This record gives sequence, structure tokens and C-alpha cells, in this order.
Amino acid sequence: MVSVSTVLTELDVGGNAIGDLGVAAIAQALPFSPALTVVSLGANAIGDAGAVALGEALRINTVLTTVSLGGNVIGDKGAAAIAEALKTNTVLKELVIGSSIGAAGASALSEALKVNKALKELSLTGSVGDAGAIALAGALRVNVALTALDVRHNSIGTEGGKAIAEALEFNGGAGTRVLELTLMGNSIGDAGIAAIGKVLRPNAITAPHLRAQAGKSSARVAAAWI
Repeated sequence: MVSVSTVLTELDVGGNAIGDLGVAAIAQALPFSPALTVVSLGANAIGDAGAVALGEALRINTVLTTVSLGGNVIGDKGAAAIAEALKTNTVLKELVIGSSIGAAGASALSEALKVNKALKELSLTGSVGDAGAIALAGALRVNVALTALDVRHNSIGTEGGKAIAEALEFNGGAGTRVLELTLMGNSIGDAGIAAIGKVLRPNAITAPHLRAQAGKSSARVAAAWI
């Protein structure tokens, strides 16, 4: 049982349909699991209620470094709950969350990233669109901790791509910066790709999936920069 374990360091219950009740039970057990640093909860039909329960636990948790919530049905409310936890959490290094998050959820996470100094890797899936990408870009301008951002399959268009590019260029001059960017499955177009391409080499950023945008023309634009 997790609730009485003092030695368990990783818990992976992905793909088991534990739902909101299951993740709530895990959240309640976290204070009694002093060695647990990694929790993988992907593909478990977890919604906003489960994310809220986990968010409450993360506010006071001082051990977990990795939380994976990908492939669930967490929406804006759940994202906001996790975001509130990030404002005070000082140990979480990697967060994977999705996959029903919209612009409002991205905005909430953005506000958290403006004050969080611990998170190194963020993977966010959903449909944040240009508005969500622009909000995240605002956080990138001031955040000096994040080194990897994955916003694949988020319906991000040209304006969102340009906003991220401008933020990365600004961020590159401030201490720690984003070094890995994943944008596959979006539609940022030639102009967005060109804007991002211009900041890759000067800031030592890798974007391995930049070519994976719609259209041969976009692929040629990407090839010119990476």
C-alpha cells in the first residue's frame, strides 16, 4: 500500500482507468510516502476533480519531482488547480498534463510559471490555440527555470508561434533558458517557423520536430534554420 510505504520511490499506474476517485486516494496517501518522487498517472480517465485533489496535495508536498498526467481528460479547471499548486511548490521538476486544456488553462499555468522557480520541464496537450500560446509566451519572458517546453498538438497557429519565438529570444538573455522546444502537430505556418528558426541557433535551442508542420513549404523553411 502506498499509504504505509516509506521506501517506494516511483509509482506508475498508467492506463488503469483509476479516475478521479483513484487519483484522490493517491493524493491522500502522498503525505505518508516520504520517499515517493515520481508518480505516473497517464491515460486514467482523470478529470478536473482528480486534478483538483492532486493540486491540493502538491501545494504542501516537498518530495515529488515528477508528475505525469498525460492522456487524461483534465480541462481548464483542473489545470488551474495544478497551476495554483505550482505557485508554492518548490520541488516539482517535471509536469506532463492534458489533454482537454484550453486557453484559460494555459493562462493559469502561465501565471504560475511567472513565479515558479523549480519546474524544469512542462508538457501540455489540449487545444490552447494562439491565445494560450501567447499567454505561455508571457511567462517565458520572465521564467528562468524552465528548460523544456512541449506544446505539441495544441491548435497553435502563426500568431502563437511568433509569440513563442519572441519570448524565447527575450528569455535567451536571462540565465537559465528553454533549450528544448516541441511544437509538432500544430499549424504555425512558414512565418511562425521562420520566427522560431531565427532564435534556435543563437540561443542553443533544439526543436527536433519543427519540420513536422503542415506543408512542404514549411518543411523547407524549417530546414533553413535547423
